[in-house]
Amino acid sequence: LQNQQNRKRIYMSIDSLYTSLVRNAETKKSKGDFSELELLNIVARQKKVLLEINGIQYNIEIALKKLKTMMNFQDDFSIPDSTEIIAGENQITEDNPLFNLIKLQINYYEALLKIEKNKILPDLSLNYFTGTNNYENARQYNGFQVGLAVPLFFGSQKSKIESSKLSLNAQQLISENQIIQLKSKIENLKKEELKYREAIQYYETSGRQLHDEILRATMRSYQLGEIDLFKFTSSYENAVQIKIDYLDNVLKYNENILEQIYLEY
Repeated sequence: LQNQQNRKRIYMSIDSLYTSLVRNAETKKSKGDFSELELLNIVARQKKVLLEINGIQYNIEIALKKLKTMMNFQDDFSIPDSTEIIAGENQITEDNPLFNLIKLQINYYEALLKIEKNKILPDLSLNYFTGTNNYENARQYNGFQVGLAVPLFFGSQKSKIESSKLSLNAQQLISENQIIQLKSKIENLKKEELKYREAIQYYETSGRQLHDEILRATMRSYQLGEIDLFKFTSSYENAVQIKIDYLDNVLKYNENILEQIYLEY
């Protein structure tokens, strides 16, 4: 939402510029200093920006409705003006819940196999009791009972044991593959985090200054008549694209960090 709102502000500033340019072009055309084709091109650029603004506004409204539904919240949400960059998390280790869940799945099948093996072992029981009878002046006496149960048929049980072994082996292979995929996903997330972080740092150290310088130089050159209207709009849009790319990189960086946080917890 914040990214979309910032993009909307940028395009609204471009629309304001084109509105001024269209008025200026119409004045020049009336004096014969501007052709019909040049005016139509400026109007077409302005219409394109308006469509971008409308599309962004629709996206914002849709996102707000989805957020309200998810949060079961009826009031409007406020969107901060500043661009927020989420702090990165520490390195994801194999102690996190996802790795532990995969390991627990193997433990579960190991336990099933152990249960099936135990079923073919002799069953020893030992009971201690205190007894009496219904005769008059009967006394209490203590006793114990020892029992030994030995399975007579092993065929079906051996089949269950073999089946449990196969299930365990299959789960071990599946778990190994899941761990490889999870590690690969974490590694890719870390690489993407570094890529987006470098892009953000570029804007903060050089890109923002370049954006401002292009805008100033473009405006000055146009006012002095050094460039025509089309070079002016092209340079202006190039400068704006630098800021839009920055916002996109912030969005992707934040999404990356949130996914890593999800994996961590």
